Amino acid sequence: MSVAFLGTGLLGGAMVERMLAQGRKVAVWNRTASKLEALRAAGAAVASTAGDAVNGADRIHLALTDDAVVDAILAEVVPRLARNATLIDHSTTSPVQTKDRAARLASDGVAFLAARSWLR
Repeated sequence: MSVAFLGTGLLGGAMVERMLAQGRKVAVWNRTASKLEALRAAGAAVASTAGDAVNGADRIHLALTDDAVVDAILAEVVPRLARNATLIDHSTTSPVQTKDRAARLASDGVAFLAARSWLR
């Protein structure tokens, strides 16, 4: 399974470190490139753009700061998703906007999971 992780701050970086420790190959991208250096040293493949990170990935994780950033990144990456890829969003987003986002992605045939118990 090929994994991409977009957003490598405290939450995303820790999740990537765990995946790498388990032997998974992970492509990473972050708006602040300096946050990628420790992950590169740990074995992550660093991408220069979010779109490059998701190329060929089966599972894409998002750990971004807010709804606006999530929507901007999705606009870039959704057209580049592999067939049958799954998006898993760990970002800090509003319930209403996340529900709307999930509906839009579903209508585009994109598998989407918001990592929250309130979204049904």
